[in-house]
Amino acid sequence: MKLVQITRAGAIRVGSPADFAEARAEFERRQCLVLEQLIAPPLLETIQRRLAASDFTERLNKGVGTELRLPPGPLSGALEFLTNDPVLFAAIEEITGCEPIGCYRGRVYRMQPAAGHASGWHNDLSDGRMITMSVNLSEGVFEGGDLQLREVGSEQLLAQVRNTGFGDAVIFRIDRALEHQVLPLTGTVERSAYAGWFQPHPSYAALLNSRLEQTA
Repeated sequence: MKLVQITRAGAIRVGSPADFAEARAEFERRQCLVLEQLIAPPLLETIQRRLAASDFTERLNKGVGTELRLPPGPLSGALEFLTNDPVLFAAIEEITGCEPIGCYRGRVYRMQPAAGHASGWHNDLSDGRMITMSVNLSEGVFEGGDLQLREVGSEQLLAQVRNTGFGDAVIFRIDRALEHQVLPLTGTVERSAYAGWFQPHPSYAALLNSRLEQTA
C-alpha cells in the first residue's frame, strides 16, 4: 500500500484518507504494515550506488544477533535527515496511533547468506522506542530474512513478512507484550536495509544540537 513517499525534496503523502483508514485497521490487526515504495525509485537508485561503494564492519548486537554495519558518514547522515521528516512522522502517527514522534534513529546494516547474520526473539524496548521501521535498500530479491512477530509467550505468529520490495518499508509496534525476530538469509543474494525506531524524545533538533556540542 502506497501511503507516503520520501523524495530528494522531502516526504510527501500519496495515500487517500480511505487508504490510511485501511492501513490503520490492518496495523491494529497484525501490529505491522508494509509501506510500498517509501523511498522514491530515483532516490533509491542513488542510495544503492553509494552503498555498493561502501565498506561495512561486523557488528554484534548483544543478546540479539549479528550483522554488518555501515559506519556513520554522509550516506547514513542523509538517510537520517530524510527520515526525520514531519510528513513521515504524521503518517506513522496516523497509521499506528502512537504518541507524537520526536525523532527517528536508525542505522544501515547488511545481512549475507551463510554468514550467521540474523536476530533472535527480542522486543527493542529501550529509549522510549514506539515503532520500528526497516527500509529495504537491497539491489536484488533476497531469500529468507523474514520478520516474524508474535505475542510474548505465544507460538502463534501475528505476522511474517519478507520485505523484498525495492524501497519498501515494514513498520511494527514495540510493546512489552510483543517480540520479533529476523530469520537468516537463504540463497545467494545479500540484504541491505536502513532500520531503526520512532521515539517521542528527543526531538530531531535536540539530537543534532547534542551531537554538535559533543564535537565542539
